[in-house]
Formats: sequence, structure tokens, C-alpha cells
Amino acid sequence: MKLVKIYILVAILGISLYAGEIQYAANVKSLYLDKESTKTIGRVLPTTEVEIVKSEGTRVLAIIKGWGENTSALYAIPGIRILNAAFTKGVEAPYKILESKTIKDKQYHHYAFEVYMDKTDLVNELEPLYEEAKTLYTNNCSMCHALHPTKEFKANQWPSIIKSMLSRTAIPKDKSHLVIQYVQKNASDVEN
Repeated sequence: MKLVKIYILVAILGISLYAGEIQYAANVKSLYLDKESTKTIGRVLPTTEVEIVKSEGTRVLAIIKGWGENTSALYAIPGIRILNAAFTKGVEAPYKILESKTIKDKQYHHYAFEVYMDKTDLVNELEPLYEEAKTLYTNNCSMCHALHPTKEFKANQWPSIIKSMLSRTAIPKDKSHLVIQYVQKNASDVEN
């Protein structure tokens, strides 16, 4: 009986240790509808804030927030295409609309999705991710030409610029999204 009580206490403490904790995706991560599913329902991008609701085995139930005209893509800022997460068409993950606003005659909703993801590649601090991205950008994107300041382009311009140059750099493929997030979130039309 005492062993059962200890197990229950450990399980409760395990959940409460994570509840409400803010972490950040360090890499592109797959999203799932439940703790055991192998079917991916979407992906979250690096530097996206993830609020941990609870831990269940090798996964966490998390809240991911973002702006969008619909539920297929969540963006960091309404009207600017800095992707936080994207969902497979037709998938109905639980969500709430936190607020809505109209920008240039388009209606944007601030969504909060509850999804599962693996515990791996989640970090407690955002700044080391930005430092890694800045180093990759600085060391690779000044080899053939002068380094473009991140403020030189708008957030929506950066992804195609980076993607067009990636094959000429030593930026690892799995870090390309991190670099894109860094330059977008430091672009001329994004307030820091």
C-alpha cells in the first residue's frame, strides 16, 4: 500500500513539475493528437514557445499559440508569415480562439492548440537558440558576399532568400529553419 502511495505521489509530482512551464522548440518537431499516436498531425518550428500542460511517458501535452486566418498554419505575428506551426489538412486538434483582429481587411485569430510532442529538443531558454542561429548565419552567409543585416529585408522576404543560398553554405539542413526563424524575427518589419 505504501508503494502505491509513493507511485501516485511521484506521478503527481511529475505532472506538476512540467505544468505551465514554458519551453522552446530547438528543432522542427512532429505534433500528435495523443500520447501514443504515430500519425503526425503537423510540425512546430524552432524558437516557437511551447507551454507544457503535463508529461505523459516520452511525450508532453503542450499548448502552442499562433495567429492565422484558419487553423492550418499558426504564425508568430498576425499578417506576417513567421511560421510557428503547421497542421495537416483535415486534422482536428483541440484549440481555442484567444482573440481576433482585422488587419488590411483580413480576419486573424489568435489560436491556442493542445497537442502532444516528444520531450526531446525542447529547451528552457530562447537566447541560446538565437545565438546558435546568429553564428550559423554570420559564419556562412558572409563567405561569398558582405553579410546582409537582418533588418535589410522584411520577414516575408527572408525565407526565399535563405533557401536560395542554402546549397552554397555549410548550414546543416536540420538547422535551416532555425536560421530562417532568426532572420525573420529580426527583420525590418518586426519589432524586437
